[in-house]
Amino acid sequence: MLKNILSLLLSKFYSKQESELVGHQAMPSSTWTAISLSQTTSDSWTPIGSYTAPNDGYIQLQGEATADASQLAIRTENNGEVRGSFICRTVYQVSGVNLVVAKGQTCLLLSSHSKNIKARFYQIIGGGIKLLRNKEVAYV
Repeated sequence: MLKNILSLLLSKFYSKQESELVGHQAMPSSTWTAISLSQTTSDSWTPIGSYTAPNDGYIQLQGEATADASQLAIRTENNGEVRGSFICRTVYQVSGVNLVVAKGQTCLLLSSHSKNIKARFYQIIGGGIKLLRNKEVAYV
C-alpha cells in the first residue's frame, strides 16, 4: 500500500525516468575516500580515529578479529542523541560496520582486538534537490 502511494506521488511530480533517478539519490557513490586512522591494529577497546563528513554519506569501518568478542564501532552525536553502529565478532572473522552521516557530523571510530582495520567514506549520489528546483509543483 505504501509503495502504491509513493508511486502515485512520484508520478505526479516526476516522469518514469526521473523516478528511478530519485530512488537512487540515497545510494552510496561507487567512489570513496580513505579515512586516516591513528592505528590499524588494536589490542584493547580504544578510539582509532575520528572523521567529519564533508557531505552526506556513509562511513564504513572494517577489520579482522584477533580474538573472540572483538569489536568495531562508529558513533556520532546529534543534538545530544548518540547514534552508532556496532559489531561483536569471533576470532578471524573479517567484517565491518556502516553508519549514515550528515554533512558536518563528526564520528568517532573505535575498535578492540582487531587488525588490518580500514575506514572509508562514501558520499551519497545526491542531486534530488536539483530536480525539485526544476519542477513546477501543481496542487490537485
